[in-house]
Amino acid sequence: MASKSALTNLSIYLANEIAEHNVAVNVLFPPHAATTGTKEQDIIRKEHGIMAAGAVPLVPEAVVPLAKFFAAQTASTGVTGKVIYAADWNLEHGLGGPDKWLSEG
Repeated sequence: MASKSALTNLSIYLANEIAEHNVAVNVLFPPHAATTGTKEQDIIRKEHGIMAAGAVPLVPEAVVPLAKFFAAQTASTGVTGKVIYAADWNLEHGLGGPDKWLSEG
């Protein structure tokens, strides 16, 4: 967890440092995603009574709209030094809430 915080802070400071070169630096926080082994891990957790509450996996594609948006940015667009949670961004931009991006797993 400390490494995520450190990387986030570094990214914000880096955005300020290199803005003069028209390079945007942003942080995309992905939602909990269903990946290879998610179903199997959930079965094992349930068998051992350690299923985490509230961690509903979304499909990995839920990060694509925000990733594409960030990839198109430069520092001169004004979108730099931002930290955005992908699921919130999707909802705010009319791409659906978490229910649209739910994994079948």
